[in-house]
Amino acid sequence: MLSRLIYGGRRSLLAIAEGLAVVVALGLPLGLVAGYVGGWTDWLLSRLAEIVLSMPTIILILVLLAVLPQNESAAMLAFGVLNTPSMLRVVRAATLKVREELYITAARLSGLSHVRIAVRHVLPRVAGPIIVQASIFAAYALLFETGLAFLGLTATTSTPTWGGMVGDAATVILQDGWLIFPPGIVIALTILAFGVFGDFVRDVAVRDLRPTAKGVKPAVASPVPASPPANLVAVPLNDALLQVRNLSVAHNMRGCSTVVVDDVSFDVFAGETVGLVGESGCGKSVTAMAVLRLLPPALRPVAGRVYWEQQDLIVMRDRAFDRLRGSAIAFVSQEPQPSLDPTFRIGSQLAEVVRSHEDVSRRAARRRAHELLELVELPNASAVARTYAHELSGGMSQRVALALALAGRPKLLIADEPTTALDVTVQAEILSLIRRLQADTNMAVLIITHNWVSLPTFATARL
Repeated sequence: MLSRLIYGGRRSLLAIAEGLAVVVALGLPLGLVAGYVGGWTDWLLSRLAEIVLSMPTIILILVLLAVLPQNESAAMLAFGVLNTPSMLRVVRAATLKVREELYITAARLSGLSHVRIAVRHVLPRVAGPIIVQASIFAAYALLFETGLAFLGLTATTSTPTWGGMVGDAATVILQDGWLIFPPGIVIALTILAFGVFGDFVRDVAVRDLRPTAKGVKPAVASPVPASPPANLVAVPLNDALLQVRNLSVAHNMRGCSTVVVDDVSFDVFAGETVGLVGESGCGKSVTAMAVLRLLPPALRPVAGRVYWEQQDLIVMRDRAFDRLRGSAIAFVSQEPQPSLDPTFRIGSQLAEVVRSHEDVSRRAARRRAHELLELVELPNASAVARTYAHELSGGMSQRVALALALAGRPKLLIADEPTTALDVTVQAEILSLIRRLQADTNMAVLIITHNWVSLPTFATARL
């Protein structure tokens, strides 16, 4: 009995592995694509999943075994295909949530490819649900495999499996009733072990994805003068890096359209700073997101044009615009810590962005990452490169975000309230740092703020 349990377990677990491999190989990439890409791709994959789920699994497997009798591998592979939609839905739901994280937006703004973002930044964050779903499927597959073997569809007396042993015991239950208990207990314990093991692996895999934020201090409101300072003067318009002409953005919901940004025009010249100033909720950030083509689905430009060096960004193809992100136009948000991926060290994130813009070796990318950390005046850059995002203070996180933005050597930096989450002392340091970086690189800056006082920091600022 013991030898049959050991040998039969090997065959049963191999059958489970075959079905699990199919589920992961098909459901994982399809779920990532559906959740990350969205749109028509998501709709088509979701409808296809619904069609597969509507098929009667047991009947299709019985038909297959009628064509390929006793072929357990074929039955488990087909079982995996028919259960792929369950994995697809779990991965899709987790990906839909993760893709809205600020660090995913920051990765796109840094110029990383969609494949790299999905594999390196989205996949680690959805590992927990994937592991749990895989363990659930393994338990379900064991029940299915033992059921087929019990019915004699995949097992013979000469090649024992756990289900086949239960079937054999059922034929002699009146003579030796105890024979049914050893395989039954082993099956039950294995199913329980799959659940416990799945939770254990999930906890270990995502243990580092639960950082505790520290060092972020609340913003301190600064007084707003009644009129702009004297040095914020108008400049005659010439050829500019960025030209926004009569831009309007509308919010669409349930057939109703509401204009949230109305007829905005401004220019940003090389080496200068332009302040986009207004009260909270007036549409400053929406304007910046429209320039970067990162508006949420409910928002869309309804009028106007945005030009970058005479190229119309509104009608530019996505692939061409992706090449501008990070290398021509960079972005720094008002929440630096959520913009950093918590699963990677700071040096690794910087090196990844560097390699996406420059054809350099890994060693050269790490060296450039160290230079960027020194450029933003972080003390002990080597130690910072080895830390995770949750180990940084608010000011340090903002400096790292600036380093990420500078990794592609951009011509224009869009800074959306870059000092809101910092205290007044660190605010002044960050603004002074941006000013020095601008002077050193001749980079243009579009600073979005509700605070008039922050703009005189820049000698060339205008409204």
